[in-house]
Amino acid sequence: MRRGDRNLTTKTVAALRKPGWYCDRDIPGFVVRVLPSGTKAFAARYVVKGTGIRRFTSLGLFGVVTVDQARKKAREILSAVALGDDPLGKRCPTWGEWSVTYFDRLTAKSKNVFHRALLGFTEEKNKRSGEPTDSTFREIRLRWAPRLLSSFRPEDIERERAAIRAAKSATVANRWLAVVSGVFGAAVRAELLGRNPVKNVRSDREAPPRSRTLSTEEMGRLLAALEGEKERDPWAAVGVLLAVLTGARRGEILRLRWEDVRLDEGFARLPDSKSGKPRYLALPARAVEELRELPRVGSYVVAPARDPLPGKDGKPAPERPRADLKAAWERLTTTAALEGISFHDLRRTYGRELNRAAGLRVAQEALGHSTPEQTAAAYTPEGFDVIREATEKRATLLPFPKRAAG
Repeated sequence: MRRGDRNLTTKTVAALRKPGWYCDRDIPGFVVRVLPSGTKAFAARYVVKGTGIRRFTSLGLFGVVTVDQARKKAREILSAVALGDDPLGKRCPTWGEWSVTYFDRLTAKSKNVFHRALLGFTEEKNKRSGEPTDSTFREIRLRWAPRLLSSFRPEDIERERAAIRAAKSATVANRWLAVVSGVFGAAVRAELLGRNPVKNVRSDREAPPRSRTLSTEEMGRLLAALEGEKERDPWAAVGVLLAVLTGARRGEILRLRWEDVRLDEGFARLPDSKSGKPRYLALPARAVEELRELPRVGSYVVAPARDPLPGKDGKPAPERPRADLKAAWERLTTTAALEGISFHDLRRTYGRELNRAAGLRVAQEALGHSTPEQTAAAYTPEGFDVIREATEKRATLLPFPKRAAG
């Protein structure tokens, strides 16, 4: 531990102005940090003997505690270290212990959106399909579980982040980094840890959000293709049409039950949307007409493509929503000659056109977003045809010199 060139006293600490760390001359490891704001904080730093593990703990702010009080506490901690002890490590939990505590405190929605998978709490097999699930984050959890939180260094986090980025993508690595930072940050707030090791790990720059929308011509081809799809799979055709007319997500459409559809009133209730709160879809007259004509097979609006196989006991399998619309979507995009179009682009197109017709606030409510910024960022880009029209209009207003005839 570095030894300073002065003793930390009330007078010398009060005189410090330049931001940085200042070490005590008599007690190496007893330090004061001057922040850019001028605040001064005492701390004790040491290295656990034989491990290279660094520990850090706050001892209070100058003015709240005295120099003598901070010095006394630092001396107790550092004296124990000199005798081979690790006083901070005794109360510092392992990653396995603390991540469980952190996970248990989350809301059900937070657990299921990111944290369950990224913290490695998923099962080895999917309960529905029986297929193996991704083991990447379970393996990280297994490696990290016995380690004390205080033993993690920025390079440990960076190593895992780089491996995830190489195996998956920068986006996944950034999501994982944010979740892990939350776990360490909670330990810092609980005063179980002196600092968050993720703080000095930089995330990757991600690609800009997708902004593809359908032009008027492309939408016309898709709607024409839907007429043919009705003969083959009318439920899938109505599912795609609902995405076009209401901007609903694919999962919301597939989980929509007849009991939540009010055709006479012209709306459908989504009891469990992505936001975690119920929301309502406005059903235009064309959607109501198509839903009235759709045969009702089971409780879901988009009936499963095939009857589920009975269980091992011979009893009928429980009713489940259709897993996806991939086959129908591939047929539709092929028939309509649509390139580079995803199902979610229907929702983005709906958001763009609703924003243009009724404004951002209405588009936000219709899409079920919590803030207008979320809607503006990715769901209301103007189509290229609108930009081209506006550019042409502006060009006609420019004061070009008249051309000579002939």
